[in-house]
Amino acid sequence: MQTDKKALIICLGTFVIWGILPLYWNLFGTFSAFAVWCHRIIWSCVFTTALMTFSKRWKEIIPIFQKKKNLILLFICSSLIGSNWLLYIYAIQEKQLLQSTLGLYMSPLVNVLIACLFFKQKLRRLQILALIFASIGVSIQTIQVGAIPWISITIAVTFSLYGVLRKFLPIEALPSITIETIMILPFALLGLFFTSMEGQNIFLPQLSLNIWLVSAGIITSIPLIGYTFAAKRLNLITLGLLQYITPTISFLIGVLIFKEHISNSMLLMFIFIWLGLFFYSLENIYYIKKHSRRFSQDT
Repeated sequence: MQTDKKALIICLGTFVIWGILPLYWNLFGTFSAFAVWCHRIIWSCVFTTALMTFSKRWKEIIPIFQKKKNLILLFICSSLIGSNWLLYIYAIQEKQLLQSTLGLYMSPLVNVLIACLFFKQKLRRLQILALIFASIGVSIQTIQVGAIPWISITIAVTFSLYGVLRKFLPIEALPSITIETIMILPFALLGLFFTSMEGQNIFLPQLSLNIWLVSAGIITSIPLIGYTFAAKRLNLITLGLLQYITPTISFLIGVLIFKEHISNSMLLMFIFIWLGLFFYSLENIYYIKKHSRRFSQDT
């Protein structure tokens, strides 16, 4: 099966954009992470609503409102992705980019664990080995520092659960993102209202930074739409290996640009997570190729 070059380029671009996003969120300096999050929700909602209107796609959301189950799932998804966005911005502003990067690396392994615990899927040998390495890494960090790496774990769990639940919704990326942002829009608006009532600024003093702040809607939505486009056209092996571009770029930004300190225990945790991801990727490549050959023989 020939690789779709357009989808490959879009996928690469998407993962690179996600990887350099810490530089974007870092523009806002000491501005409240919560206020930045509120703006991200508001302007994402404005942008996706405009896209839905111009592309005349509002009809696609009608089936969603016909089942209460879909609405509940969408609200849970919006809560998960909203929490993920807030924690990611908070981590960057608190100089904890490496913790959030680790969470992105852990996400595929958390997916495996979710599949095992909630969907009763049987783990294959290399998947078990991958989870063991990841568990050792987290344990080392917890013992050495005396605290669980909660930022990494929370980012990984919220993003993984979001991805799993989205699979149960019969809706494309743009309509889904639109509804999700609409659902948490009241919280963002109330957040900015109470922030202003407390005497805090809800906009930055520099006009150029406010323009970047308003652009959060575009910067948030475009990569998600691009990822969905690419995910439907690329095989799982290609998509699975490319997804590590994002945390790798973020890791380099954290170490080389933000100059975050990486302790021995954190370095060990990264090494064990990387080993786990190596075996995870190896297992996926072997499994998919094996079943592809079987499918070819059957047909």
